[in-house]
Amino acid sequence: MPTVTSAFGYNAIVKPIIASANFTTALTLAGAAGTSGQVITSAGSGLPTWATPQAGAFTLLSTVTAASSATVDIETTFSSTYDAYIIVASGVTFSSTTNLRSQFKASGSYVTTATYNFHIDTSSDFNLANTYASSVSNSELRIASGLGTGSTDSLDFTLHIHTPSSIAFYKKIYWIGTHNTTVTQIRSYGLGMLENTGAVTGVRFLPDTGTILAGKFRLYGIANS
Repeated sequence: MPTVTSAFGYNAIVKPIIASANFTTALTLAGAAGTSGQVITSAGSGLPTWATPQAGAFTLLSTVTAASSATVDIETTFSSTYDAYIIVASGVTFSSTTNLRSQFKASGSYVTTATYNFHIDTSSDFNLANTYASSVSNSELRIASGLGTGSTDSLDFTLHIHTPSSIAFYKKIYWIGTHNTTVTQIRSYGLGMLENTGAVTGVRFLPDTGTILAGKFRLYGIANS
């Protein structure tokens, strides 16, 4: 620590000035260097220590980007690690005016038999009217209806699925989303079920006609505790 001599003959301590925060060696606390990703954590009255930050409630597991895709398949990341998962779809566009459907991969293959049930509720800011569609014994679930192809049209939704690895329960999902056609905004929410107890390892999205031009589909696992 540098010192200076005062006019009265005693030494005074001068606070050093750090000109740069660039370190040429690892920063150590109590003689220990942290590992990649760790943060400095206060110990109250004691010395701070390095610690690994706790994981957040949501863990991003995979991202699938559509590019003139006949189907978008989200696979390989469903397991018993999490009891609940969320799929977040953003900026989804289509080549044709269409509806968006979904199917589950159970026991190793996508189920296309008439074992899906769904209910979807749709309303818009154009006429404020609600429309409903319910169906049983279908070969897929309907996620959204009346999707357009305008340059400013897109679909966004969030879909929840629980206990996909269970071999005891039927598989259930629920979702909420919004899309627009030119200046009209349409909201959709719904629920669906696959009458199958096989473990689900994938979710497929597909339009009635044409392709999914673009959009990102992200799968998140929700922490169990």
